[in-house]
Amino acid sequence: MKPKFSFIALIAGNIVSFALSSFASAQIGTERVASGFSQPTFATSLPGQSNTMVVIEKTGDIKTVNTQTGTISEFLNLSSLVDTGNGMGDPGLHGIAFDPGYASNGRFYVQYTDSAHTESLHRMVNTGAGFTNETLYQVTPDDLAIHANNGTHLGGWIGFGPDGKLYSSLGDGSGQAWDPRNRSQTVSYAAGSPDALQNKEFLGKILRLDVSGPTGYTIPVDNPFGNEVYALGLRNAWRMSFDKTTGKAWIADVGQYSHEELNSLSASALSGANFQWNFREGNGTTPNAEPSSTMGHQVGPIYTYDHTSGGNAITGGYVYRGPLTALQGQYFFGDFVKGKVWSFDINDPNHVLTDWTSTFNTTGGQLKNIVSFGEADNGDLYIVDFNGSLYKVVPEPGSALLVMVAGLGLVVRRRK
Repeated sequence: MKPKFSFIALIAGNIVSFALSSFASAQIGTERVASGFSQPTFATSLPGQSNTMVVIEKTGDIKTVNTQTGTISEFLNLSSLVDTGNGMGDPGLHGIAFDPGYASNGRFYVQYTDSAHTESLHRMVNTGAGFTNETLYQVTPDDLAIHANNGTHLGGWIGFGPDGKLYSSLGDGSGQAWDPRNRSQTVSYAAGSPDALQNKEFLGKILRLDVSGPTGYTIPVDNPFGNEVYALGLRNAWRMSFDKTTGKAWIADVGQYSHEELNSLSASALSGANFQWNFREGNGTTPNAEPSSTMGHQVGPIYTYDHTSGGNAITGGYVYRGPLTALQGQYFFGDFVKGKVWSFDINDPNHVLTDWTSTFNTTGGQLKNIVSFGEADNGDLYIVDFNGSLYKVVPEPGSALLVMVAGLGLVVRRRK
């Protein structure tokens, strides 16, 4: 009997080993977690609740969704404060970020276009009995001031970096080709200039703020230009993120007529970085001559794609750090217009792409307008479709676990 048992144990071991190997390399797909949102623009994890994502809508509504049941609940409705441009262009609720100490202080931050047609950052506090709202800054993009119902290039992502500071990305706000007023390359103005907020220019920038105080914010002493600006030279940075493991920043910048671009650099290199808009688009030039001298240090994109083959409006995502081993270290991003999703290994200098579009469309449902990605506290990756759905990246239901169960069942039967 002993040899028989050893043989069966060997078979069982091989079956389990095969199943685990198959599971690790199983095809990746998506599942639709919830639908019925009204023009969702971003998703993030609700601190302290592993099965809850927060989804914001362009209209100003903030909702939670139970990722196991798909149940959608109201969290906070800001629609009375948010200007959506009558549904046209970029105005609306763009970003939300929960304070690292949210569990104890109830703080979170939102960025939206307000009724005064300014792009504004607000500190919200969940008191348990309601919410307070403190305005931290207001910026008036050219296009909002001139065409209040069709503002473009607003950006609006906000998030906390590995240093605990709050980062904000803003577009050039021009709504016109090539940023004709040179907002993206201007950090400050002469005193009394009518063009700026307190003689500072926030448009086309990444800002870095210390929001740890009881009210308002302070400018970190190591900000490179002595004000809120941390990096410059962006057209419309549509979604930025920090790698949970390395702390590197990933910034997708929407192009003008020819190229979309992706930038990545360490947190230290991000300080003072100039991403070269409005005199470069991707790796190419623009009608604007390169200045003889520029602010900060120039940084070129690590990856670009053109409008003839890849898409027309890049949507930045995240480096995958979730539970799926096969995806570790893959940076995911997409295209809003073409509904495409790609990834590449961040350690691959050639950035060879994996195109997930067909697989994701087959498993979870047709992706149409990828407006954002979302990252849960445990690293799970979500995809936000502007048409109203939230998807989660998961192992495609396959045979690996069934093989494992069937194999162990066979062993049990044999032993009987």
